[in-house]
Amino acid sequence: MKTICMMSFATSLALGCSATPAAPPAAAKEPERVAGDAVGPGGSEAVWTHPAMNMTFRYPDQFLTVRHNPGGALLQSEVLGVEEDRSDRGEDRPTPFTISISITHNKLIDAAKVDGLGDMFPDGTEASFAEEKDVAERVTVAGKPGYGLLMGSHGEFERVVYATLDPIWTLAIRCDFVGEAARPKVSVSDQMTACERVISTLAIDLG
Repeated sequence: MKTICMMSFATSLALGCSATPAAPPAAAKEPERVAGDAVGPGGSEAVWTHPAMNMTFRYPDQFLTVRHNPGGALLQSEVLGVEEDRSDRGEDRPTPFTISISITHNKLIDAAKVDGLGDMFPDGTEASFAEEKDVAERVTVAGKPGYGLLMGSHGEFERVVYATLDPIWTLAIRCDFVGEAARPKVSVSDQMTACERVISTLAIDLG
């Protein structure tokens, strides 16, 4: 697992099996194009609805496309830049901007531990989460209280948000930005705006 260090927004801008055959997966609905604020190239956005659960969000559709999976969705841009590989292999990586959304059958702190982010809660309790301006903050996602973290390492940046949907279901959103060192086609600022747009508009009803 790579080592990551927490950084401020200002710094980051500078830089089961069954005998019965399974039914075919439901087709994703065509996103509904809607008028919205300028959020990235083109300034237009769409509303996306998961085909098998009551989950929707708005996203800038001029540079992101959405693919659903049973437990969430993945938004992805085209390759925005080439990030330098710092391993001894010396292989640079063409990299897209991505936003992953997942709902797991797990308690929030356990989900964070699985992702290697258990240190967000040093005492193993949500009460031990320590806020730090522009780095670690309490947030509201889909009407639920949650926790957000901005992390960076070697020019790579991630925004991770967790929220408890109910005692045994956790929502996780991870935005993987293409940093300035890769000279991205879409600015880090626009990527971050798109990330926050998805987070702030996401709605879900588990029934």
